[in-house]
Amino acid sequence: MRITFLKTAVGLGLALCIVVGALLWFVPRPMTTKVWNEKALLVHDAPAIAFSEEPATISLVYHIENATDLDYSIETAQHLKILAVLGDGSLAGPIPDKAILRTPIFLPAHRLGTIVLDLIAFRPPKQNQGESAEVYRERLRQSMNEQLSNIHGFVVFDDSSHYQVNLGKWETNGPEKHRKSTSDQ
Repeated sequence: MRITFLKTAVGLGLALCIVVGALLWFVPRPMTTKVWNEKALLVHDAPAIAFSEEPATISLVYHIENATDLDYSIETAQHLKILAVLGDGSLAGPIPDKAILRTPIFLPAHRLGTIVLDLIAFRPPKQNQGESAEVYRERLRQSMNEQLSNIHGFVVFDDSSHYQVNLGKWETNGPEKHRKSTSDQ
């Protein structure tokens, strides 16, 4: 009788394990997706524009704030995806060979720093001989407005930290127009 009881208990235990295992296997589990953190690295102003001739590259220089309690460090762009923000707010990309974020990047916790986004595919005008840097930057900005009219900024997604960095568009108005519009307010 004792052996029969043990066989029954083992059989019931095994059957219970199979039922619980099947329930755990077939019952859909909620999928948790980690939300991109947009508040960790913040860009507050439009970027400065720089140009390099070899290869023809426009560089957008952004001042960025690390709003976290941790240092932010990236050695290579391996985990970064850069997308363009189009006029309707949708994202286009990734664009790995046309927009490259310079690395390495190091931003101490709660500090300001600089990051540089290089636009490779852009066809900038050449600087005229004797043309001042200020006049050339204005022509460069106008050319960017024409050639990249549908781009309203960029977004960098860092897979390793799950940070989303929103990089705004360059100033579309020239220095004179910009000063006038801010003084009218």
